[in-house]
Amino acid sequence: MAKGKKSEPAGVSQGDAVSSGLDDILGKGAAMREMVYATVLGILIFLRPWYDGLTFPETNFTFLWGYVILAALLASRLIFARESIRFVVPTGIFAAFVFIACVLSPFSVQKDATFQGLVILTGHLLLFFVAVNGIRTRRAVAIVLGFFVVSSVAETLWAYLHVTYLMPATRQMIAADPSALAREFGTTEMTADIKSRLESNRATGSLLFANALACWVLTGIPVAVGAAASAFVRLRTAVSTTAETSSSKDARESKGGELSSAGVVGMVTVVLTFLALYCYFTFYWGFAYPGQGLLSHPIRAVVYCLAAPIALGWCAVVVCRRHGLSRWLLYVACGGMGLFALLQVFGLVITYSRGGMLASLVSLALLAWLAAGAKIPGKGKARVAVRTAIVLVGLCVIAVGAFSAVVPTSATAQDTPVVLKPQGGPVSPASLELKGENPSRAQLLNPATALLRFSYWGSGIRMAADNFLTGVGLGNFGTVYPLYQYLGAGDVQQAHNDFLQTLCETGILGFALFTAFWVYFFVWGVRRIRATADKAERWLLAGLFSSVIAFVLHSVVDFNFSNPSLTALVYLMAGLFYARASKPVEAEVSKRVSPFAGIAVLMAGGIAAGLGYQATMPERLVGDERACKARLEAVKFICERAEALAGKPKQNVAMPDGMAKMLFPDQSDREQIGKLYERTSPTSERMRPLAPGETPPPNTYLVFNDIEVTHKKTMERVPLIVEQIKEADGAWPYNPKMASHIWLWYDLLYGESSSPEEKLKYADACLDWAHECVRRSPKQVPYSNLLGRSLWRRGAVETSVKQIRYYDQGLEEFRHALELYPEGPLVYFELASRLREYGTQLDKAGDHERGQAMLKESVVVQKKAEDMQAEAARRIMERNAG
Repeated sequence: MAKGKKSEPAGVSQGDAVSSGLDDILGKGAAMREMVYATVLGILIFLRPWYDGLTFPETNFTFLWGYVILAALLASRLIFARESIRFVVPTGIFAAFVFIACVLSPFSVQKDATFQGLVILTGHLLLFFVAVNGIRTRRAVAIVLGFFVVSSVAETLWAYLHVTYLMPATRQMIAADPSALAREFGTTEMTADIKSRLESNRATGSLLFANALACWVLTGIPVAVGAAASAFVRLRTAVSTTAETSSSKDARESKGGELSSAGVVGMVTVVLTFLALYCYFTFYWGFAYPGQGLLSHPIRAVVYCLAAPIALGWCAVVVCRRHGLSRWLLYVACGGMGLFALLQVFGLVITYSRGGMLASLVSLALLAWLAAGAKIPGKGKARVAVRTAIVLVGLCVIAVGAFSAVVPTSATAQDTPVVLKPQGGPVSPASLELKGENPSRAQLLNPATALLRFSYWGSGIRMAADNFLTGVGLGNFGTVYPLYQYLGAGDVQQAHNDFLQTLCETGILGFALFTAFWVYFFVWGVRRIRATADKAERWLLAGLFSSVIAFVLHSVVDFNFSNPSLTALVYLMAGLFYARASKPVEAEVSKRVSPFAGIAVLMAGGIAAGLGYQATMPERLVGDERACKARLEAVKFICERAEALAGKPKQNVAMPDGMAKMLFPDQSDREQIGKLYERTSPTSERMRPLAPGETPPPNTYLVFNDIEVTHKKTMERVPLIVEQIKEADGAWPYNPKMASHIWLWYDLLYGESSSPEEKLKYADACLDWAHECVRRSPKQVPYSNLLGRSLWRRGAVETSVKQIRYYDQGLEEFRHALELYPEGPLVYFELASRLREYGTQLDKAGDHERGQAMLKESVVVQKKAEDMQAEAARRIMERNAG
C-alpha cells in the first residue's frame, strides 16, 4: 500500500476515488524515485574504487557532483512534498561534525587541505543522507549491494591479475627501457621509493595501497557471510515447507505452472554465466597467455565457457521445474554469496594486511554473536552464539591458511627484522627485482610495523594535546607532524588511527562527534538486530552491520577515513544498514521541519559543489600534479641534454611524445623540431617512422633533429607556460604545492639565464613565490627551507649593502626550520652547513669575530645533528628487532 494511503469504508465518493488514484500514482512515483536513487548510488560505489581518491584526487569532486545531485533531488521532495526525514539522530550528529569542522577552519594551519577536506566531508554527509532517506525498501538495498558485490569481485580479480602478471611485465619494461618511467610515473628518475613500490608483491588493485584494498575487501566478507547464511536459512525453511505440502493437489498444479518458465530461466542462467566467465577469461588470457586466444587451450575453454554455464543452466531448469523460480534464486544467493566470501578472503590474503585479517576475524565473531545470540525463546542461545562464532572464525582461519599456502612467500627473503627502505635517491632501473618481493613469514610475524604505528600515535598524542580545542584543521596531520615527531618516530602523513587523527585535526569537539556517530551506530545496530525475531533477516542485518564495524576496527590501525573511496563505502554501507533495519515509521520527525532540512541540504550541497569546482579549476586549466611535474621534467630533460651535448657532434635525442606534447601541443610544431617514431612493441628496439600528420599512437617517441634548436624553442615557450600556471593558480590561491611548483619554474629560468639582470629578476621571482609558499603553509619545514634558500640566493646576486641582510634573513629561516622540526637531524645538518658557509665568507671578508662565532656554532649544531642521527638509528634498529 502506498505511503499515506488510508483504508476507507465501502462507500466512497468520487473525490475520494480520485484522491485514492492520485495516491497510487504518487506511490508508483516514489518507487521509481527510489530505484533511481538506488541505481545511481550503486553506479557510484561500483566506480569509486576504480578512480581512487588518493591516486586521482581530482576524481573526488567528480563523485561529489553525484552526491550533490541525488541530495538535491531528495531535498526538493522535502521542500515541496514535505516528505518525512528518517534517522535524524545519526544524521544530526554527522551534520554537527561537519559544522564544527567548518567553524574551526579559521584555526587551520593550511587552508587548502582543510577547505578540500570540508568539501569531501560534506559530500559524504550528503551521501549518507541520501542512503538513509532515499532508500526505503529491501529491493533498493539489494540493488546497491549488488553493484557493490560486482565491483568487489572485479576489484579482487583485477588485484590478482595486477600483482601476478601486470607488475612483472611493468618491471621488465622499465628495466629494458628506463624512459618508460616518464609514462608510468611522470618522472625520468628512478627513486628508491618508486623501486620499492615496483618490487612489492602485495596486491593493491586500483587502490594504490595494499591496506586500502584490504579494507575494501574485508568490508565485503561479513556482508557475504550474512547474506549466504540468510539465504541458507530461507532455503532450509522452503525445503521443509515443500516437504509438508508437496503431496497436495494445489502444490502439483503450482509446479506444473512453473514448467513453462523453467526453460527460460535455464537459458538466462546459461547466457549470464557464459558472459561472465567469457569476459573474465578473455581478460585473464590476455595477461597469462599474451598473443593466444581461448582456443589455444581448448579443454580449458570448453570447461570454463561452455561446460560450466550449461551445467548451471541445467541445474536451474531442474530446480525451477521441481520447486519454482524462488527456490532457484535462493540457491543462487546462497552459493553465490558463499563464493563471494571466499573470493574476498583470498583478496585479503594477497594484500598481506595483518590489521585487515584481525579486523575480519573480530567482525565475524561479532556477526556470529549477533545472528545466533539474539532474543530467541529458550535457553542455550549463548552457547549457540559461541559455537557459531567458533565455526565462522575457524572457517576464516582455514581459508586464510589455505590461501596463504597458495600465495608464495619470498624465496629470497631472509628471516630478519623489517628494515625500512630509503625514500629517496636515484637508483638504476636495471637493479629491479623482476620477480618482485613477497613479505616473508618472519616479516609478517615481526612486530616492527606495530611499533612503528606506536611511534605515530605517540607523536599524534603530543599534537592533540597541543591543539586540544581547535585542532590543526582537516587534512593537516601530516602538515604539522614534524613539529611533534619525537626522535626515532617514523615519517608519516597520516596517523594510522582515524580516531586519533580526528582528535588532532578537529579538536575535542570534532572527536567527540565523530566518535558519537559510530557509538550510536553500534548501540542502535546491536539493539535492532537482537530485537529481530526472523532468523534469516537477523543474519542479513548482522552481516551488513558487521561489515561496517570491520571497517571501523581497521581504521584504528590505518587511515581509511583519509581515503575518499573507502570513506564513501563505509558511509554508504552504514546508511544501507539503517535503511534495511528501519521499521515503517521508525525515526521519522515531524514533516513541518522537512522544508527547512531540504533548504539546509541544498545550501550545503551548493556550497560544497561551488568550492569543489573552484578547487579543481587549476587542474582543468593546466593539468593535475602529475601532468605539471611531467611538463617540468620534460623541460629539464631538454636543458640537461642540451648542456651535455654542447659543442659535441650531433646525436639523436628521443623523448616520449606524450611529454613533448605538453610543451608543443600542436603536432606540426613537434614535427618541425624532430621526427616522430612508433615503437613496434613495448619490448622491441625497432622503430617505425610516422608520416607527417599521422596520428601518433601511445608508443610514440619524438627524436629531435637538433637539440640546440629544440632547447632554444623550448626556453621561448617557458615564460608563456609559467604565466598560464600562475593564472590557473589565481583561481584557487591556497595550494602551497602549486606555489612551490611555480617556484621550480623560476628556479629553472634562473639556472638557464646568463645575464646578471635576468638572474636578479628570477631570483626576485623565486623569493616572492617562496614567501607565498610559507604564507599558504607556515608550519611546513620544506617551505621554510625554501624561503631560506631563496633569501640566500637573493643575497648572492645582490651587489649592494643589502646583501648581508638577505643572508641574515635566510639564516633566520633555517633556524626557524628547527622550531618546526625540533627533532629532525637533517634540519640541523642544513643549518650547520649554512653556518659553516656563512661563517667562512664573513671571516674571509674581515668580520673575524662574527665569522668565527658562526663557525663555532656550526660545529655544535653539526655534533648535535650527528648525535641525533645516531640515536634515531639506534631506536629504529631496536624497533625493527622487535
